[in-house]
Amino acid sequence: MNIVNEELKFKIYNILNLEKESEITEEDLKEVKNISLNSKDLELKEKNFSKKDFEALKHVETLTLNSFNITNDIIEGLNKILNLKFLILNHCKFTDNTAIENNLEKLIINYPHQLNINIFSNVTNIEMIKLINVNQIDIEELLRFTSLKKLSIYNSKILSFEKLENINKLQELNLDGSNIEDTVCTNLLNKGVNIHYSDEYLPF
Repeated sequence: MNIVNEELKFKIYNILNLEKESEITEEDLKEVKNISLNSKDLELKEKNFSKKDFEALKHVETLTLNSFNITNDIIEGLNKILNLKFLILNHCKFTDNTAIENNLEKLIINYPHQLNINIFSNVTNIEMIKLINVNQIDIEELLRFTSLKKLSIYNSKILSFEKLENINKLQELNLDGSNIEDTVCTNLLNKGVNIHYSDEYLPF
């Protein structure tokens, strides 16, 4: 497997304890289930990931992307990761509209730039979403996730708050650091939703 991106090769060597400069085979890649990638080096220079780099990660189940520009090319690459269940996006910028097609079960978006939740509109299996430090999130946009059971919205501005009652399968709701409306929370409690709230979000 000819992987060009040096960051990706370095991560795979470390995960699999391979000798540096050794060939990375298809069999090796089957063992890579969890990987975290940075789009910039220590000098903040771009590492230029491409669609083909993500295609090499088709067996990955948990993927973390840090400071990526989520372009159509990147999304098309992500869609080649057929086993991807858990996607974590930290400080990422959403600039294009190609839809995510994976069967994601968990999604975390932390400090997004220009968040576009609509790119996940075709994902129907998500059971857990965490949104952290989002300028504003419209609950209306979350109603499409009909399998959603656990929702956390930390340090964020929430629009259409009353629509939370329409997330039918919701079991757990965490709103630390966000503005809340007591009436809606009371209604959710009456529906058996486990709600956690504190004035501040204190990440672990």
